[in-house]
Amino acid sequence: MRNWVKVFFLLLAFSEDLLASPISLDHGKPVSLLTRNFDSDKSVLVMLGELAFKSETLLSPSRSFAIPLSCDSCHPDGGTTQILFVEGLSGKPGTIDITNRALTIYEDGTFNPVNVPSIFGARHTEPYSRAGNFASLREFTRFVIVEEFGGMEPTNLTLDALVAYEESLNFLTNNMIMGNGSLQENASIAAKRGELIFTRPFPGNSELSCATCHDPKRYFIDGKRHDVGTGLALDTPTLRDLSISAPYMHDGRFDTIKEVLNYFNEQYNLRLDNQDLDDLHSYLGVVGGGTTEMENEATPLRLANVILLLTKTLEAKDWALGKMVTDQALVEINIERVGAIAERKQVLDFFTSSLGEIDSFNKVENYERSLEILEGMKGRIASP
Repeated sequence: MRNWVKVFFLLLAFSEDLLASPISLDHGKPVSLLTRNFDSDKSVLVMLGELAFKSETLLSPSRSFAIPLSCDSCHPDGGTTQILFVEGLSGKPGTIDITNRALTIYEDGTFNPVNVPSIFGARHTEPYSRAGNFASLREFTRFVIVEEFGGMEPTNLTLDALVAYEESLNFLTNNMIMGNGSLQENASIAAKRGELIFTRPFPGNSELSCATCHDPKRYFIDGKRHDVGTGLALDTPTLRDLSISAPYMHDGRFDTIKEVLNYFNEQYNLRLDNQDLDDLHSYLGVVGGGTTEMENEATPLRLANVILLLTKTLEAKDWALGKMVTDQALVEINIERVGAIAERKQVLDFFTSSLGEIDSFNKVENYERSLEILEGMKGRIASP
């Protein structure tokens, strides 16, 4: 007990100093629970996962003295950040030391910030973690929350939801590469030359090429660990979405792809001249490029979504996730109340009151009473 008290006050003192220093956190788009169109139970699960992903409650439920972080702070909308910076934890924007006592009890005594990877396409890039020592995304997600950031132990529903959200995230839309990872015919001549360099054997080692580890047919990974001269054996990262994932290498030591290419040219004695390097750069620009999916147009609030989402959390007796739903639903409902006509406002007022009751009963884990209130809400849905 005394040790934990000591850890608490060390964290408190350090965090107070840290919070007085420059901090720049990233964020994706705001959560919108009540404008989505849920066409399946899976889509409800994905929505709950996005909500948990963007909630600060998940990572710091009882650490009000620590840096308030959500998964979205480092991975906005599931991608990566070039903004995140915390004085004392970051070496440069887009990096953070996740083995510092400000974030976890696993202090390693070394300032070793790492770059923030994108989660886009995660369902294709197993194994997980930089060391590749987690076979499943579910196992790794639980580790990050509880062991890495010292957050709350997630319920099965919360874990299911988070994994469903993470698995729903696609790579950037890239029409310049085919399903097998090869370039489309309309790619530039320079990029096509770069593709040939990428797949040809290294000088002095006919069994090794860039494509050996970054296999185009496997989303540019091989599922193995390699030490590429950094002193650490790390899981091979995908080359998809390079355009949004600077700085590069596991520790973010390089700001540009050209610096990375120069490093590997020297490390493996590839004997690439300036033209070769330019062509490889063109190739990686195509492979790592793409665009984000278009945003859906704004739609009216669907109050039925409250029923769907809360039914899921209440039946699972997941108080924390239910709290996230009620809080966010109240935010969205109160925004609409401002300009609502009288009849609609009455419905919104009823939902506001009912959600407050549900929240109160959830706090004492009276889920049966909450479900009864939810049943009464169904009859008051007069519009989408």
